[in-house]
Amino acid sequence: MNTSVRRVISVVASASLLGAAGCSMFAPKQDRLVIDSEPQGAVVTVAGRPRFTTPATLTVPCDEDITLIFRKEGYYTQSQTVRRTLSKCGVLDVAGTVLFLVPAVGLFFPGAYTLDQHTVFVTLFRDDRPAGTAAK
Repeated sequence: MNTSVRRVISVVASASLLGAAGCSMFAPKQDRLVIDSEPQGAVVTVAGRPRFTTPATLTVPCDEDITLIFRKEGYYTQSQTVRRTLSKCGVLDVAGTVLFLVPAVGLFFPGAYTLDQHTVFVTLFRDDRPAGTAAK
C-alpha cells in the first residue's frame, strides 16, 4: 500500500473516531421511566414534592439519580432510587478521550448517561398497626 492511501485511511479513521467520540453532546438528554405499584394509586414523591399517582410514565433527565417515595394510606412507605450509569455514547467519549482530549467534553452533557432501569415496580405492604401508633 502506498503512502498516500495509508494517509487517507489514517485521516478517515481518525475523523471517524473523533466524530463518534463526543457524541454525548448530541444524545438524548431525557429517558422514559415507567412507574407502578401494587396496589395502584400510590402517591409518588420526587425531589420532596408529591408528583403523581401510580401507574405513570415520566420523562426524566438522564444525568441524575432519581429517588421515588411511594405512599398510600394504610400501607408502609417504600422508596426506590433509579441511578444513572454511563451510556454507550459516554463509553465512546471515554474511549475517544484516551486518543484525543476533545471528546471528554461530552462527559459533561446529560447524553453521556442513561438510567440503570426504565421500569420501577414497588409492592406496598399493609400497615396493620392501630391508628396513631408509630413504628420504632
